[in-house]
Amino acid sequence: MARGNLFKKITFITGGYGWEPAGMNIQRPCLRGHVEQFYFYIWNGAGEAFIDDPMILQWALILTWHRNNIYIRPTILIFRNLSDRCLNQNTSKKKEVGCHPIQHRKGTIMNHRSKKIIVADIGGTYSRLAAFEVISPQDLDLMESITVETGRFSTFDDLLDHCEESGFKRFLIQGDIIVIAVAGPVQSTDQSELTNLDWPINLKPAKKKYDKADFFLINDFVAQAYGCLSRIGRGAKQIKKGTLNYEGTIAVVGAGTGLGHCSLRSESNKKYVHMPSEGGHVIFPFLGREELKFQQFVISEVGLTQVTGDDILSGRGLSLLHKYLTGRVLSPAEISRGISQDSETAQWFSLFYGRACRNYALAVLSLGGLFISGGLAGKNPYLVDCDTFRAEFTNSATKGELLADIPIFLIGDSEVGLWGAAIYGILKFQEKIF
Repeated sequence: MARGNLFKKITFITGGYGWEPAGMNIQRPCLRGHVEQFYFYIWNGAGEAFIDDPMILQWALILTWHRNNIYIRPTILIFRNLSDRCLNQNTSKKKEVGCHPIQHRKGTIMNHRSKKIIVADIGGTYSRLAAFEVISPQDLDLMESITVETGRFSTFDDLLDHCEESGFKRFLIQGDIIVIAVAGPVQSTDQSELTNLDWPINLKPAKKKYDKADFFLINDFVAQAYGCLSRIGRGAKQIKKGTLNYEGTIAVVGAGTGLGHCSLRSESNKKYVHMPSEGGHVIFPFLGREELKFQQFVISEVGLTQVTGDDILSGRGLSLLHKYLTGRVLSPAEISRGISQDSETAQWFSLFYGRACRNYALAVLSLGGLFISGGLAGKNPYLVDCDTFRAEFTNSATKGELLADIPIFLIGDSEVGLWGAAIYGILKFQEKIF
């Protein structure tokens, strides 16, 4: 490959690892210090890579590594705020540019400028849609969001039609990535069904209508898990102290229309792997004579043969518990307005919530922290931010010390699923490019 005007000299800032790179026109390696400059020539294809934009793109050779092996592959390099230092393609003099690429993880450097991500968080009670612009892998701009009652519509297409009529269509048309998060198991790329509502999801018509976008269908608590990485997750209230292991598994549990679970594991290359769960449908562990009486009450009231976490830690579960303890039939909203942290209903519910969180934290070993989301705790934080919840969470004859060291955070922002779905979209787009 002959050198000439199609080569430009770039300074790439990287960490020193003590090895000698080689091959592919790399020149004058100097990776001796902790952070030093590594000079190499790059090939810009047909000479069209440099553009008149603050975000300058360039095909480059980026070194990625795995243990002691070194790999070289083509990728895209980002330079931010360099409009005053753009390289002039027509000059014969090679210029040096100090560049600090925006990186989400090692080996992933890409251009997100002007990318639009459209997300929907479809719950059993409410559905939320939002449009984001991606500034960088760590910086999302929420352009618009809307919230509607899911029960007003018979299908996902009906909801989408309503959003189009309300002015959201302009964002759907611009979408590069569309992520749909649904409160139900996802077993295919196109279809799902809500667990607590007879409401089918079929993305095929939407894919045909908005054929320029890449579609992704995920469980709503997968979105909640990725939301822990967003600014909303970072701003969550800590309700239990502990030691946060940044490389440990993150667990998310949330009670709302149903009981949701998900966990998120960080791999060695900074890539996150989510583990969906239908743990809300596990049979709930009642303990003691009084709790077993309540179990029989639920079975007789609802006509169930088995009582799951979804039946207890949910809005309908709160109503059943309150009826059992007081004899009064009230909606979850009415109960929330009428009880206090010291009420018997709140104490029982907190106990059950702490037990469910403890069991899931042990199941996935959530050393990265346990996050609580969902409408019940978000609107009524005293249900989890109390001694009853914390005592039950650490109540283990064998792993009490481990549980005592797991920090717990409460997410009160109902839009966390939207932010999480947007982050998921960024990561999937990165995978597509690289």
